[in-house]
Amino acid sequence: MCSYLHRAPNGVYYCRMGIPADLRPFMAGKRKIKRSLGLKDREAAQALIPDMTKTAHALLKQAERDKAAAIPRLRTH
Repeated sequence: MCSYLHRAPNGVYYCRMGIPADLRPFMAGKRKIKRSLGLKDREAAQALIPDMTKTAHALLKQAERDKAAAIPRLRTH
């Protein structure tokens, strides 16, 4: 089973990915990225997961860049 694929009680599948604690302040305090796939067919939903995880990973990478920019750089003299 895809670890990012989950089914809501209404039968609609969605993509869910946790956000690491250190990146949450850079993602509006959210604990997870969750997007509805709008499908009740598991196989069709599984086909969308690669694109959804790529998008979610891009959001996490941006949060990492934002975090790095927020940390003051130490200067060597």
